[in-house]
Amino acid sequence: SISFNGEDVYTQTYRISALSTLLAPTGTICRYYLSALNGSIKSRRWEWVPLGTLLANLIACVVSALAVALNVGNRRGQLAHLWLSAIKGGFAGCLSTVSTFATEVIGLARTLPRHSWAYYYSIGSILLAC
Repeated sequence: SISFNGEDVYTQTYRISALSTLLAPTGTICRYYLSALNGSIKSRRWEWVPLGTLLANLIACVVSALAVALNVGNRRGQLAHLWLSAIKGGFAGCLSTVSTFATEVIGLARTLPRHSWAYYYSIGSILLAC
């Protein structure tokens, strides 16, 4: 059997999956409340930006990056690895969404004559997330 940090990899995977499942609803609820910010920008120049989705995806990227950074060279033990992996996969995974992002990009692409907004939003989101 394959082991990692003295524990069977399959057991560790199941533990991470179970804890991720418990943390997932918090990411979903946060995403729901952030979605209320979509359409909240009143400036004519920026009203097309889906602020809630953008913030949800950026926060999820930051949380995931922090979890990975803290997990690299983890000397805190298996429990820390378990929690950091579950936060990344459960909370941040449910906070971010590719489907809503793709739907919004397609919707912006259909807003003629300003279809370039789709490019601005998609490229800007990717650059901000990096």
